[in-house]
Amino acid sequence: MRDVDCEAARKKGFDENDVFSRRRLEREWNRWTMSLNLALDFQIASEKYREYPAIIYNGLNISYGELANSVRHWSILLSRMGVSRGDHVAMVMPNVPEFTIAYFAILHLGAVVVPCNTLLTYHELAYLLSHSDAKYVIAYHSCMVQSIQAARETDSCAGVIVTGTKEAGLKILPEAYHDDAIFWVEDEIAALRETYPVIDKTFSLIAEHDDYDWRGLPDKEFENAPWPTGGGGVSQPEPGESREVVTSTIPVGEQLPPSAGDEDTTWEALPTADGKARFSWSPAPVPTSPNSTAVILYTSGTTGFPKGAQLTHFNLYSNAMFVREFMTGYQPGRRTIAILPFYHSFGQTFVQNAALFSGAAIVMVPRFEPKRVLQSISEEQVGVMAGVPTMLIHLARQQQKQQLDLSSLYQIVSGGSSLPVEMYHELCAAFPSALVLEGYGLSETSPLATCTPPGYKVKPGSIGMEIPGSQTRIMRPDKTFAAPGEMGEIVVRGHNVMKGYHKNPLATQQSFVNSWFLTGDIGYCDDEGYFFLVDRKKDIIIRAGMNIYPREIEEILHAHPSVQHAAVVGMPHPIHGEDVVGVVTLKEGEDISALELGKYCRVRLAAYKCPQQIVILDEMPKGPTGKILKREIKKLLSEEDGNLRKGD
Repeated sequence: MRDVDCEAARKKGFDENDVFSRRRLEREWNRWTMSLNLALDFQIASEKYREYPAIIYNGLNISYGELANSVRHWSILLSRMGVSRGDHVAMVMPNVPEFTIAYFAILHLGAVVVPCNTLLTYHELAYLLSHSDAKYVIAYHSCMVQSIQAARETDSCAGVIVTGTKEAGLKILPEAYHDDAIFWVEDEIAALRETYPVIDKTFSLIAEHDDYDWRGLPDKEFENAPWPTGGGGVSQPEPGESREVVTSTIPVGEQLPPSAGDEDTTWEALPTADGKARFSWSPAPVPTSPNSTAVILYTSGTTGFPKGAQLTHFNLYSNAMFVREFMTGYQPGRRTIAILPFYHSFGQTFVQNAALFSGAAIVMVPRFEPKRVLQSISEEQVGVMAGVPTMLIHLARQQQKQQLDLSSLYQIVSGGSSLPVEMYHELCAAFPSALVLEGYGLSETSPLATCTPPGYKVKPGSIGMEIPGSQTRIMRPDKTFAAPGEMGEIVVRGHNVMKGYHKNPLATQQSFVNSWFLTGDIGYCDDEGYFFLVDRKKDIIIRAGMNIYPREIEEILHAHPSVQHAAVVGMPHPIHGEDVVGVVTLKEGEDISALELGKYCRVRLAAYKCPQQIVILDEMPKGPTGKILKREIKKLLSEEDGNLRKGD
């Protein structure tokens, strides 16, 4: 056993000769000197800012105290279901309070969060559940069907935990799912109260039963207790067996015995006056090391199957602290708005974690609707907004129509993809009270790698400078570093870089060169240390041996007054290798031909850079964050070309 400061222990009421006291002291010592758990930072903030608003959602104002109490209830639920340190728990949830509650409850137990895109089909979701070895999947009611279907195909998944059912008005489980292991949980923030019908293998974990004495259970009878036993999943009734499920609300301070298989971490034995041990749920998060995986974020899978970036507690902690201290100025009383999905690294770190570690409040909107977002900013006096360029430009153009009072908005941060210079000026004009900043990063960098902090010179078109604790460089193909102004691949190393891809050592090895993470993005750095993103490495168009960077052409198209969005891709050509194809959508009420846009480009671009074809679409294919999906554009163009050939 580690030697500890016994004099300090005595001052805190610990007896160094008592085994229980020494074990508790050692646990506390390890928590503060050798461990790091994001849930602890949330807990500290919730105690410090207990009465402050933490989440504002659909008229519901949730305080830090209420949010922390719900996290406590959920961590007990998950613990009783057998979730413990190192287990993986998937989440398929939009931006709702239950996402944040489940997120920190999972981390509290030392388990790993696997956030999943809510738009995935059940086939795609099944791959993520299987690859991540998810023990359970927590699904919001709107994502229940695909989550259940995906869980059926995943051997590691013991069941689906469904929440948000009260909001949806669900009272009974559809008959098609009676044979699935489904657990309905409804959290009304301050207490867990709702009861739902239970059929066959479907369990309701929440019900009222005040006359049951949990503490009087003999050890051998605990397996017959209302809670499912831990250390191996939830016990299921035998086929054809009709089992009455009795469950209980857990009031604050209630003492519960541990389940079989809980050796450490969540439950601890405490001595009583008669010398016997009683068990108590530990309010402190399970100790995890700074390098322990906290979250597995799956990439979009533009090349092959998605890869799971393993982000550690320290990765996410250091990134959130930078956002709080150097970017947003989050503090109690200030508010940010969540238009970025929390299952995405940008929304998770920049909005959720950074705000909740600071005592700030998050205004959640269920869906991205520009009118509703602007009204929420005005009504709730939001100060900070982060989003991807397509989201922000929709808001800017809607604000030009509505002209709401948005004077509370003092900062807008763009990330996720490049912000064209023309869009930057449009944002500044639409939101004159806000400082518009741009950042850059990837899921693998937690996500922030570069940015322009407030107080520094803003260079439109730049993605900013490297952040503290991280280094960013431009690397040549020969693995040497480029000079200022010279283009090459952007590489990053530091506290923010993931420790590797889950169950994919080959991809991990291929993504690093001498500890530098290869981003796959092409850019350059000027002599003042400002970085500029040129394009994705794989998006470079090579026509007749000439390198063409789509971003340059997109900037020209964006500057046209009739163009709403623009994307440039390379399409195969039998002689030149690739053709440059521009794809645009037009602003409302605008009418311009592809021929006119082609003439516009030829005046402003070298001949070899000009698009050989311009296609006007009604709507751009976009991902869940609003990012334009070039792979879908290429697919669409290929299909159209194939149809033309068939017609010929």
